[in-house]
Amino acid sequence: MISLTGCVETIVMDPHEKDLPVMVNCIVNPDYAVQTLYLQYVKGKSAQQSVPIEAANVYLITSFSSRVDTLFFHHVAGNKWETSFDLNKTVHQGKCVLSVEIPGRDVIHAETTIPPKYRPEVVSDAKKDDLDYLMMAFGIFHRHEQIKTPPVYIIATKGRHDNNEAFDNYYPYIVTDHPYADNFNINGKLLSDLPIDGDPPGHEIAWRGFRNMCRLMPNLQQHDRFVRIECLDSTYYHILAGPLDAARYGLQDHFDFLFVSEEYDEYLRSVYIKDQTKEHDITNIYSTESVYSNIEGGVGIFGSYVGYDIVFMNYI
Repeated sequence: MISLTGCVETIVMDPHEKDLPVMVNCIVNPDYAVQTLYLQYVKGKSAQQSVPIEAANVYLITSFSSRVDTLFFHHVAGNKWETSFDLNKTVHQGKCVLSVEIPGRDVIHAETTIPPKYRPEVVSDAKKDDLDYLMMAFGIFHRHEQIKTPPVYIIATKGRHDNNEAFDNYYPYIVTDHPYADNFNINGKLLSDLPIDGDPPGHEIAWRGFRNMCRLMPNLQQHDRFVRIECLDSTYYHILAGPLDAARYGLQDHFDFLFVSEEYDEYLRSVYIKDQTKEHDITNIYSTESVYSNIEGGVGIFGSYVGYDIVFMNYI
């Protein structure tokens, strides 16, 4: 499962509650041969930790074009369950229905639609000249037509990473001039406020490009950890991650484009907002009303995403 925010406290129930709710967390990505699901009872207020569920019948029904498959999860350890997901990577879109059968409980259901696959392309434009050294221009091309994509979350990560793991080594700031960028996670600072780590290694062209960009787009807002774009159409736009790091001169970093399902989008937005709120209101961690869930008969999230990563250089 990808992680764009800090951890959200597991729901806290009254200690005298006998029927603790079931928490289900599963994010499907068709590019992975194994899908992971986490299944547990939500911990009581007096409990030290949640209780993993190790006995259940958990299965996934997938529908892609005319192909319908039933995939059964097997228990691995603790609250972790897995299933093989042998799908052709060219599959663009499909529906998944999850069922969890626990003895003595009503059947738990959830569903998600895997978003279509789109490939961001780096745009080369001679008119941008020096700016290309720092501001990476991306466009998306699909039969040379204007298209409407699912929401996309963009993260900048340092070095190589495994796409099947949480993005822990990410840049804390990201800036874009995309017209559909969501400002719900801006941090109140501007492009020109991006910090610089280390001394520039004499790359004057790139340094000049950054100063020019600050002059041309002085009001671009910094986003905290990631940027959400409602629709990634085929217009030109730029992305810059920070802090600018002289120590990474000549090293490759990545922009990760994560196209998410409607359910996962709602969940990520609500988790981020809750994560920020709990810093100011400690009582917030005792409520899940503000966190989106699409689990019928339980709590948690069943969503999906597809992703691409593009190499960039982050230095001056």
